This record gives sequence, structure tokens and C-alpha cells, in this order.
Amino acid sequence: MLIDKMEIRSEAQVFEIDPGEVRAAVAGGALVLDGRAPEVYDSGHIPGSVNVPLAGGEFAARVRSAVGAATAAIVVAGSDGESLAMAWNVEREGCGPVRGILAGGVEAYAGAGFDLARQHALAAERVVDDLVLGGAMLIDTRDDADWVRGHVPGSLHVPLGSVASAAPLLRRAPVVVACADGRRAATAASILRRLGHASVWRVTGAGITQLLSRRLDLGGV
Repeated sequence: MLIDKMEIRSEAQVFEIDPGEVRAAVAGGALVLDGRAPEVYDSGHIPGSVNVPLAGGEFAARVRSAVGAATAAIVVAGSDGESLAMAWNVEREGCGPVRGILAGGVEAYAGAGFDLARQHALAAERVVDDLVLGGAMLIDTRDDADWVRGHVPGSLHVPLGSVASAAPLLRRAPVVVACADGRRAATAASILRRLGHASVWRVTGAGITQLLSRRLDLGGV
């Protein structure tokens, strides 16, 4: 776990925000970064939050894609300790000051009577038919080097760092988001939903690898 390698600041240096204050902040447009695993995030999260899983590599690159330098985000993770660790690392990566952590996590938010959003992720084999029939657009969020080594013909390459800027340019159609291990896809999908795309599906795990094994060609769709 990435948290084992993180420094954790004292709680006095990071504000704990109660669920009611978080809900009011979100209603005012505040950004919430959720560091839990994609599967846990999908099962229940604060509406409009962006999933940046703590576990796994390239956390710095993934969090920079989710938050601008001037944005003061609220952070939540699997525990208050993990939230503190994530808050410290968000600031260390130059992503602006952290506004605070959600005290008690998503469980406390739900316990206060506030609604959670839920999403359903799909395995690669579950989206093949929709892609082949043109019922959804495939977005590949891997880096340029991975794309060059191999990609699904007819898919749209939007590296994770470009997802927020590309979102207004994408047509409002069902979108399937995939990557090499599921983490970038989770972040990209939640960014797109936050920016107004309603029909966004995350492909679990090594989605692009699995789709490549099916020898899909979406160029004529």
C-alpha cells in the first residue's frame, strides 16, 4: 500500500470537516478527492467526487490530473489516517492546499443522512458487443507510449492528464473508459461524470489488454 511510504502530518495541521460542512461545500462546487479502491468507491461515494486510488503506482501523476494547482480539495479515504496521508501527499505534489479531510469518511457522510452516488463497472467482455455495435465510444486513458505500442483501432486516445480539458469536446454519448490496470480509468470516469457526462462506464482491471486480445476494430463503427 502507498500509505506505508507516506509521511503523515499531525491532525492539528489538517482540518477535519464534518459531513454537514462537506455537503455544503460540495453544493458550492468544492472538489472531493476519494482515495479508496475503485470497487469501494463505486459501491458508494459523495456525488461529484473524483476517485484517485491511493494504492498502486503513479499517484502523483494521477492526482495532478484530478486537481488544478489552485484548487483546495477535500480529501477522504478508507480511514482518517489514510485521509491525512493522502492530504499530505496531495499538497506535496503541488496540487494546492487541502481544504480538509472528511471526518469519519464516507460512512459518516452516509450516517448523517446524506445520499451517496453509486456506479457499476464492467468487465471487458461485457462491453464488447456495445462497442462493436457502435452503442458506446471507447476512451483509452493510457499514456502516449502505451498507445503507440498497441491500441484498439477506432478508440479515442485521451491520456488521463488531458481528460478534464477534453471533456467539453466529447460528444454526449455513452462512454466506456479503459486503461491498463483500472486506476486511471477510475479517475477518468469520475472526472467525466463530475464534468457532466452522464453515461460513463469504467472497465475493470487491464481493460485495454483484454480488449486487444479480442482483436476489435472500431474504425468502421
